[in-house]
Amino acid sequence: MNLHLLNKEQKIAVEHKEGPLLVLSGAGTGKTRVLTSRFVYIVKNLNFEFNRIVAVTFTNKAANEIKERVNKDLKNNIESPWIGTFHSIFAKFLRKHASFVNLKNNFNILDSEDQKKLIKQVLEYCKLNKDISESIYLNEIQNLKDEKIFPQDKSKILKYSSLENIDVIYELYQKRLIELNAVDFGDILLHSYFILINHKDIKESYSNFIQHILIDEFQDTNLLQYDLIKLLLNDNQNLF
Repeated sequence: MNLHLLNKEQKIAVEHKEGPLLVLSGAGTGKTRVLTSRFVYIVKNLNFEFNRIVAVTFTNKAANEIKERVNKDLKNNIESPWIGTFHSIFAKFLRKHASFVNLKNNFNILDSEDQKKLIKQVLEYCKLNKDISESIYLNEIQNLKDEKIFPQDKSKILKYSSLENIDVIYELYQKRLIELNAVDFGDILLHSYFILINHKDIKESYSNFIQHILIDEFQDTNLLQYDLIKLLLNDNQNLF
């Protein structure tokens, strides 16, 4: 890690000791370099184990870039389940605790085409108006999941969405996913959130173990992602 490659403001951010820190910068100003330098600084200078640091990005490409840079600076081929996108990190978490949401740990993650086939079956079962496309229903269900609204939250669903029969469709769609031992991308985060808020022992074991959380492109986090991160934070509030 070459701190002399950083400018004054970047160096201040990287050498931050503890507590939350928000780094504001425009495109192309070296945010990824600051994030990876921060990761390495925490390991080398603050003496934390690399697998107790969460580093979240929004693309697999960015996650791989962070791993490569950290490996190079630490001169070590680290493999951490905590470096990746929100979905890749919490998919691993969910496989470990799948039974708490009535899934087996070998559940399938449905792609967009499989989701369309499934919602189509649900719509045919409900004998609903074909004028509204499968994609519109799927987008609305994804929005409900991003807002932390579960299929049993009927009043919240109807308050949030004006789409006709969305409460019935959401509930049946979710029921079929469980029966198929499958999840969609929204479930990866919503199921993880459900487990963390309903099982205090699991939440505390993770928040006690994780010592630092680094998030790239923090402004792009939605409500569910932000609340998941807050559940993993401990009293030190080391969020970068």
